[in-house]
Amino acid sequence: MYDKKWENFIGFWEDMNIGYSNLLSIDRIDNNGNYCKENCQWSDKLTQSNNTRRNRIFTFNGKTQNITQWENEFGIKPGTVSSRIKRGWTIENALKQKNGKYKLSEKQIRIIKHALSFNVPGTRKWLAKMMDVSIPTIVESAKR
Repeated sequence: MYDKKWENFIGFWEDMNIGYSNLLSIDRIDNNGNYCKENCQWSDKLTQSNNTRRNRIFTFNGKTQNITQWENEFGIKPGTVSSRIKRGWTIENALKQKNGKYKLSEKQIRIIKHALSFNVPGTRKWLAKMMDVSIPTIVESAKR
């Protein structure tokens, strides 16, 4: 839907000329809202890419952002938080764990070795989810 005033360029320009730049494009503040003066703004590419339906939005400590914004804020490699969440991590754990190897306690390693000794299919995946680590971390821990 759009504002009927915007059926011609003059009506659109009367509403939206303030803030225009060749470096910007029109962006809806609420993607589910209408194209109208109250719901549109001129935005740069970064702002537009942060305001799309395909972004997954998470709230942590009262702040809401998409995954890329969280990774930037916490200094985590791109794609890491998304990968962790797909493996069942909570947003809190996905953000708290920094890049690099995850340190498991000796007790966790004993639990891993014991659980894997039964050779039950799916155990590695289950352990990884329960301990908020990757399956390769489980496998490497079992070798110690």
